[in-house]
Amino acid sequence: MHKRILKSALTIALFISVSAITATAQDKISPEKRALIKEMIVVTDIQKASDSIMKALDQQLDSVEPQRIAESVNAMPDLTPQEREEMIREQTEDSARFRKRFQELTREKLNLPQLMEQLMYSIVDKYYTEDDLKSLIVFYKSPVGRKMLETMPQMMTDIILRSNEIIRPKLEEISKQILDEEKKRLQK
Repeated sequence: MHKRILKSALTIALFISVSAITATAQDKISPEKRALIKEMIVVTDIQKASDSIMKALDQQLDSVEPQRIAESVNAMPDLTPQEREEMIREQTEDSARFRKRFQELTREKLNLPQLMEQLMYSIVDKYYTEDDLKSLIVFYKSPVGRKMLETMPQMMTDIILRSNEIIRPKLEEISKQILDEEKKRLQK
């Protein structure tokens, strides 16, 4: 739990530093390019796509976290079945409460749409010229561009879910190997 809190604090600090950097970088963008970037942000509805992906990730975490906790607790050999059950229940409740509260406070205290827009200006400016942006805007307004924008959040969700299905067993195997190695090391 402490690692999660530290990770959350570091993420927030990163957001703060990125906001300061992007605000400075935005000052150097020409008005013409700024208008093109704004149009691209509107045409792509980047916030909606981002919200969809974040919602899918939250749902994925909600579905795998109890299993991860159970596996972790079940790997503790010195617990009775009753202690395991109680620890799994408590940790699952604690984890769900923490995630829910973290999401609430993030929405309340961070203006994520504004942050996304700030990031978009500096990043898009870095990688695309004005001509590139004009071409992208034309593409995203086309039927196939609209279709891509409509399907991209679900495609990204599918990629994340499918990759988790493929990677998770390998990560569990690696974790088990490390736990076995640590048990052997401690028995020496």
